Amino acid sequence: MPKAVRVLIPIVAVLVSLPVLGYRLLDTAITSDHSRFSVSSSSEVAESNGILVKRLPVVGAPLHWSDIHVTIPDAWIEEATQVRYRLLLWGPRRVRLDCHRLVFTLGGPDGRSLTSSARETLSGMGDFPQYLLDGVDHWAIIDYGGSPVYSVDIGQNDLDTLTLPLDSSSMDTAPCV
Repeated sequence: MPKAVRVLIPIVAVLVSLPVLGYRLLDTAITSDHSRFSVSSSSEVAESNGILVKRLPVVGAPLHWSDIHVTIPDAWIEEATQVRYRLLLWGPRRVRLDCHRLVFTLGGPDGRSLTSSARETLSGMGDFPQYLLDGVDHWAIIDYGGSPVYSVDIGQNDLDTLTLPLDSSSMDTAPCV
C-alpha cells in the first residue's frame, strides 16, 4: 500500500467521525447527562423492566371532573429510576434510586384509555392535577399517547391500596434524587 494511502485513511476516518461525535456532544449538552426520572407506562412494563414493587388495588369513588368520568385502571409502586447517559457514544442506562414511586394511569368509565376529546379537555385544565393530587408534592404527568400516567415520589413508604381521593398525609412525598 502506498505511503500516501496509509496516511490518507486515518485522516478520512477522523473527518467522517467528527460529525457523529459533534452531534453526540451537542445532544448530551442539550439534554444534560441524566433525566430527573423515568416512569413506566404500565405495571406490565415496570414488571418486565424488573422495577415493579407491587400492583395496587384502587378503592374509592370514580373521579368526575368537568363532565368527564375518570377511573384508575392501573396503579402500582415501582422502584424509582433515572436515565443516565454513558460516555459519548453509548446509549442511556437506567439507574435505580433509593426510593419508590407511586404510579397510576387514568382511564375512561369502562377502564379503557381515555378518549382523545377527554384527554384534550383534561390537558387544557391546568387545575385538574391539583384536584386529583390535592396537597401532594413532587408529582409528574407523562403522556405516552394513550392515557396520561401520573407519578408521585413516595420515598420508602409502602402502600397496600390506592384510595381516592388521594390522601397526602399518609405519604412521604420527598423527591427522589
